Amino acid sequence: MTHRTPAGLFRTALHARILSGVLLAAALPAAADSDWPVYLGGKERNLYSGLKQIHKGNVKDLKVAWTYETGDKGEYQANNLIVGGVLYTPTPTRKVVALDAATGKERWTWDPATSVAGAGKGRQRGLVHWSSQDGSEARLFTAVGNHLLALDPATGKLVESFGEKGAIPLGKGLDREGTPNVGLNTPGVIHKDLLIIRGFGGPGAVRALDVRTGERKWIFHLIPRPGEVGHDTWPPEAYK
Repeated sequence: MTHRTPAGLFRTALHARILSGVLLAAALPAAADSDWPVYLGGKERNLYSGLKQIHKGNVKDLKVAWTYETGDKGEYQANNLIVGGVLYTPTPTRKVVALDAATGKERWTWDPATSVAGAGKGRQRGLVHWSSQDGSEARLFTAVGNHLLALDPATGKLVESFGEKGAIPLGKGLDREGTPNVGLNTPGVIHKDLLIIRGFGGPGAVRALDVRTGERKWIFHLIPRPGEVGHDTWPPEAYK
């Protein structure tokens, strides 16, 4: 369940007890089985973890191991990712921060104000991490304004081979003239080498994008187009 706090009420601090919580302030090892690489814990998005270090018998003894001040004001709704011992989180102004999950030490910060997307605002619920099977490539996807952006998880820099110098306008590739005002609050889903997204605004469509290039691989129109299954169940011009 998402708990909302009025914007500007507090300055957001990330507490280790959220996801990188530790027992008796002893940091978790940066092992694969202690990672949280997918939004809400998995494609099922059920917030479940099979880890057993923290249980009902010792949860009362948990203490804060570290805190991190983002410097932003506003509501914080993100579910953080932990990959290879690194915690990735978006801030209320849609900056992206990478922290050492055991110590809270900052590794890098990316500010959308330095990109084509411009300064960010509004709630963001999380990020998407992808890595190739051999581990030689990785991407961290975020959305700001009307753009989808790909970052290098190791450096926080835009991956310029993705889209146009690291960014794709979310309103393009929707089979509609012009560029609708389309944004993205909730992260997409990875399937092999595809990033599948929906978004808000625009005509309504689910798209699969190549994680390396941003090229659209397929699209599913929520309101069927002529020739698509179900088009005859809608008014003829409904898709326009």
